Amino acid sequence: MKSQTNLMYSFSFFLLLGFLLDVLNLPYLVKKAQLFYLAAYYSVEIFPIYLRYELSKYGTILQVIISLAIALVLIFQIRKMMRFRSSIRGNTLRYVFINYVINIIAYFIIFVVILSALGINIDSLLTSSILLAALIALAGQSLIGNILGGIMMEISKPFKPGDNVWIFPWSSSSSLMGLQFAVFFQKYYSKDVLYVQGIRGKVIDITMNYTKILADDGETINVPNAVVALGAFQLGPKSGSFAIRYEVPKHVTPDELRKNVFEVTESMGIEKKDQRFLVDETTLNTYLIMIEFPKLRDQNLRTRIFDNLRLRLEPMRIFPVSDRNG
Repeated sequence: MKSQTNLMYSFSFFLLLGFLLDVLNLPYLVKKAQLFYLAAYYSVEIFPIYLRYELSKYGTILQVIISLAIALVLIFQIRKMMRFRSSIRGNTLRYVFINYVINIIAYFIIFVVILSALGINIDSLLTSSILLAALIALAGQSLIGNILGGIMMEISKPFKPGDNVWIFPWSSSSSLMGLQFAVFFQKYYSKDVLYVQGIRGKVIDITMNYTKILADDGETINVPNAVVALGAFQLGPKSGSFAIRYEVPKHVTPDELRKNVFEVTESMGIEKKDQRFLVDETTLNTYLIMIEFPKLRDQNLRTRIFDNLRLRLEPMRIFPVSDRNG
């Protein structure tokens, strides 16, 4: 009766294993895992019957050795398959995490099987393991949160390495997600904003614990996945670029502004082909110019350009052309 019950449990686990691997989109692992499980079941449930009658003296030792060998072969095959899948689709977090979890479970099963084969009562061990796991989970909430955040990002794929992102932690996600308008509300037509909080840069890598970002200032920042998952983020343009907007009165002509703008930028080593001069918006008495730099991304350079333009254009806003030439 006990043998039939064990066989029923084994068959149920056999089907569940195949279903989980199929859901995880790992069809290559299904047949191999099931075959290795059948071999493991044979070594644990059936082979000891033979040993009991033929090799009773060495039965326990051989059972432990065979079970350990089959488990190690299974782990090796899973790792080999994971490396093969990663070489095809890239070293994604999904395969890294699955490989990590399977290794932990496999080694735990090996430990339990060996103790059981040696005749050691494992009931108290399992109870202690559950309590220990609960304590570890409670003590490592932040680490587990980072891992779960990495899994969520791997499943949803909000961004990938190479994307430009602006990440705002949950504490700064209120009030326009960490943004503040750079002008008074009457100047609502201006699109300039100040990124007063958050991290802005290019995603380099996504691991189980951290998202590595190359910030605009050149610094490499490791952002915990829990912060990214619980915060807000905005995808930036595919390629680096920035623009500068400046409001001027209508007595200053666009041609005159264009000439002065190009003189300032060319003095900083920026060629005309790498910038565009546009009239962005207009009101009754003023209009807004926009200078785009499609190939530039350094925000420190943007600050220097804006400061030099301000020194050149501010007198033009105050004094008409006749006053400046007179």
